[in-house]
Amino acid sequence: LVIGSVAGQAKRIAPTGYRRIGKSTAWVRVTSNEPVASSGRVYSVEVPGPHTVVTSFGLVAHNCFPKDVQALIRIAEDAGYDFELLRGVVEVNIEQFDRTAAKVEAAAGGSLAGTTVAVWGLTFKANTDDLRDSPSLSVISRLVAKGAKVQGYDPAWTGEGEPIPASLEVEGLEVVGDAYAACDGAAVLVVLTEWDEFKWLDLDKVKELMASPSVVDARNLLDRAALLRRGFSYRAVGRS
Repeated sequence: LVIGSVAGQAKRIAPTGYRRIGKSTAWVRVTSNEPVASSGRVYSVEVPGPHTVVTSFGLVAHNCFPKDVQALIRIAEDAGYDFELLRGVVEVNIEQFDRTAAKVEAAAGGSLAGTTVAVWGLTFKANTDDLRDSPSLSVISRLVAKGAKVQGYDPAWTGEGEPIPASLEVEGLEVVGDAYAACDGAAVLVVLTEWDEFKWLDLDKVKELMASPSVVDARNLLDRAALLRRGFSYRAVGRS
């Protein structure tokens, strides 16, 4: 059922099935509403801003990739199909969390017990305050489990104006108000979300604040050459 539906999809450039109202809002006509009893997980599907929901023949389009994948797997299961490819995608993503944590552990000299780690980026992606299914939090949980104390900073959650959400109240994680404060006394700096502002920070000041100049750039965001010139050790993803 799922494969047949996907095969029948055609790329459409022009919008169909809805009417746009302004730049960020649209409406779609509801032709019927039939409640169906069900048990299991519930997947929220929304787009920031207009909070629109887009579905087509049971397929879901959404800004949050992990939820899309889980929803498609569930749809396939309901149709009696083992979507092995997507389950493999989920497993590979989980392995990346473990690998990133292992890189941080290696950068700290082989053990994170009693070590302070700085983390830049807590949200699911840059330019959003969305923490749901955040890879950063998955990596942080692994670092804490290995004995690290984590000082995390994210431009969306500085503690100014809004209280820190419950999802960031993690034992072993201290959310600080700026990127430099996160580096204070840290043995390793880890970049976990690709906020542009991280590229323009004063690397000399970062080095001065850290206990040792070591960076794990899980987003390949920072200037490797600039870090090496300043004496940092540098580990990235997919490159030496």
